[in-house]
This record gives sequence, structure tokens and C-alpha cells, in this order.
Amino acid sequence: MEQKMKPIVGGWFIIYWLYNPTRECQDLRYDYWDTVTHAYTPEQWDAFMKDLSDIGQKYLVLVNTFGGLDGKDCIYDSKFANKVVKLGSEDPLEVVLSAADRHGLKIFMTNDYYNSYEFADVFDETLKKERIGILEELVEKYGHHESFYGWYLAREAYINPYYPEDFIRYVNETAVDMRRLKPEGKILIAPYGTASAVYDETYVDQLRRLDCDIIAYQDCVGCKACTIEQSAISFANLRKAHDEAGRSALWADVETFEWDNGENRLDSRLISTSWERLKAQLAACSPFVDEVLVFAFQGLLTKPDSIAYCGYKEAARLYGEYTTWLREAYPEIVKD
Repeated sequence: MEQKMKPIVGGWFIIYWLYNPTRECQDLRYDYWDTVTHAYTPEQWDAFMKDLSDIGQKYLVLVNTFGGLDGKDCIYDSKFANKVVKLGSEDPLEVVLSAADRHGLKIFMTNDYYNSYEFADVFDETLKKERIGILEELVEKYGHHESFYGWYLAREAYINPYYPEDFIRYVNETAVDMRRLKPEGKILIAPYGTASAVYDETYVDQLRRLDCDIIAYQDCVGCKACTIEQSAISFANLRKAHDEAGRSALWADVETFEWDNGENRLDSRLISTSWERLKAQLAACSPFVDEVLVFAFQGLLTKPDSIAYCGYKEAARLYGEYTTWLREAYPEIVKD
């Protein structure tokens, strides 16, 4: 019997990434919605959460709390960095979490990209202490929210076909304080290099040593690093490895984007893929994963009549095609 294609239950989102009208940094990937979301009003954030909840979304992964050209801009009042100017509300994190509380969504928070975008800097002793301080700030300020579900370790690992040992160290050292500060919180990572995934003793051992609860593997189709056919093979291997390791849940991070200049580059804007391709991606991973997240729903699948509309012009088209299928396949989870 053919496995039923799983619905999308969440994805990554930004409040602010690299808003920079002069385009000095030339990181334009989120350009179609970064220039909109940083100015969202509380009413728009509430609509954003409702739009997702109405079609069965349960999880949101915050890409970053720190951003800007050097990782020194922050979206909340922090003693470690300057707060971003021209935000749509005084405390957008409070607004976002409150809206998620109302609409039953669960958010993974992050402390990454503070002061540096270089992976090696996560082991700098001063920065490590400050990153722990950021975890403490986030829990102190926002830990009362029911929607504060856990943590996202945003530094991505390339599995080729194994995790770099430094990445395992980064996860496990950071997890110590994440679990101390929020013992019930779930820890999520999202590696790439999925096309090279293997099922063998070495990889199973690494899964057993990684102190995280959920691994949401990027399917890498949007980044042109994996075919849909290879994605199915890789997730089948990962299912066997996770079952043997018996530790972390296996989720998918399905890429809903293409590139406006056709190339995987920082200065290329992300645009919505076709429903035909997305449907094939979902079908490839569904038999093997526990849940399906996407990068991203925000900006790439958007309810056309919503006050929270943002993103590329084709986002409404892909939203309509996906929700048409969803209403037929899973009518019980659709509210709108």
C-alpha cells in the first residue's frame, strides 16, 4: 500500500535578517520578505500565526535573534547587542510568542549568529559565555510563554557522510545550558548534505552521541544539491539509522524555493517552486520521516488575502495549490 503523503506541519521564519536598503552585504536570499516582516505590526503577526494554524501548522523555527552585517543587531532588548531600529513593534519577540500562544503554535528559539557568522567562533571562550548569557536572557524574558517550545541550533552541519566532530561538540556543549535553562525544551538541528546520507555503524554512533531531540534534514533539492530520487534513498537510509540509534526524531526540512537568477548564491533571491516539484519532494520523504517542515512557508507560500501577505508574487499561487491538495487529503486539519 502506498504511503500517504504527509502534510507540512511547520517551517522556518524570520523577523529580521539583513534588512539593509543599501544592499552593502548583497545577501538577498530573503529579500522578498525580509523587507516586510521586520515592520510587521502586532495585528500582522497575529494574522500570520492564524493563517498557519488554520492549515494545520504546529511548529515554527526562528532563523535568528541576531543579524545585521556583523551579527550585532538584535530583535529584542539585549545587553549584548544593539536593538534593530525600524521594527514594527517595540518587542517583536513578545508579540510573536503571544500570537503563537493564542493560535497554538510551538516555536524553536535560537541564540546563534551573535557577533559572528563564522562557525569556528562558537568555540571562542568570550563568545561562548555571551551566547550562554543570551540563552539566559531569552528564558528570563520569554520563558513564560507556552509557545516557547525549545531551541534551534542554527549553525548547520554538512554530513559528508558524517558529522564533523566539531559540530557534535558544538551541539553537545550548547545543549548543556539549553537543558539547564529549559529542561522540558526540545532541541532541533537541521543539517544538509543529505544526498550523502548513509546507514552504517559510524553514523549510528554519531546519532547516539548527539544531544538533540529532533534532526530535520534539509532535502537539498532547492539548493540543487540533491535530486528528488536521491532524496527518497537518503531518507530511507536515515530512517534505518535513526531507528537503530533510538535517540532523536527524524524530520524533513523540505526546500520550497528556487533562485531568481537560477543559481544557488547569496545574491540570488529565493522564489517559490512549482507545486509539481514540491509535491514530489513531499512524496519522496513522507514514508520515512516523523514530521515535515519546510524552508520556508513564510514568503514562499502565502495566503493571498491575508494582512500578513509577504514574499514573491508566486507565493499566493503555491499556497493555493498546496491548500487545495491539503483540503482533499487532510480535511480534518483545515480550519479556514
